[in-house]
Amino acid sequence: MKQPKVWLHPADTVKVTEQRDEQDIQIYTDGSKGGHGVGAGIAIFIQNELAHQSRYSLHNSCCNNQSEQLAIVKVLETIGKLHINDTIPRSATVHTYSRIRLQSLQNTNNHNYITQEIRKLAITLGKSNLTLKFTWVKAHVGIYGNELADKLAKEATRKGEFSFISIPKLEIIQQLREQNIAMWRNKWDRTTKGQATKKFFQSSRID
Repeated sequence: MKQPKVWLHPADTVKVTEQRDEQDIQIYTDGSKGGHGVGAGIAIFIQNELAHQSRYSLHNSCCNNQSEQLAIVKVLETIGKLHINDTIPRSATVHTYSRIRLQSLQNTNNHNYITQEIRKLAITLGKSNLTLKFTWVKAHVGIYGNELADKLAKEATRKGEFSFISIPKLEIIQQLREQNIAMWRNKWDRTTKGQATKKFFQSSRID
């Protein structure tokens, strides 16, 4: 028997702010999808010192959106395991350049699996006496942490620790549709009518 899905309570939301507190633990995440693959990168700074960095490779079928989400999941898992000196304020800010990501985290009607996982991790960290905030940061403006996360994500498209992430059904359907259209076009181009049509448009083209 299939178990019913359990959603988080609407009151359990993440905190999004536009303010930057320099005393916070600074967390940067990024995702990348290119010709070589898909990757995610994370960087954590404690008192302006790099405390942790990691890169993760994803399946080539994953989209850039998923790589960005995975980066946040991984960084929240990591910060929960890091040893933080008692003299350091128990407050951290997660920087992301994706406003859509922040909106999805605040939308309690969004039950996407990875989005839910991020919320659960954030809430768990909050209960462990770590104040966690999310904020938007403009990409490629010379912020070292952001540039490092971007660099790690791009490196991960070629090499990195592989991390499994489920691929949404809609993404699979879209990829299959594109593959089928490409196959149909290839077959059509090889038919007599297809070749005739191609020649007609080539002869009718205006340079």
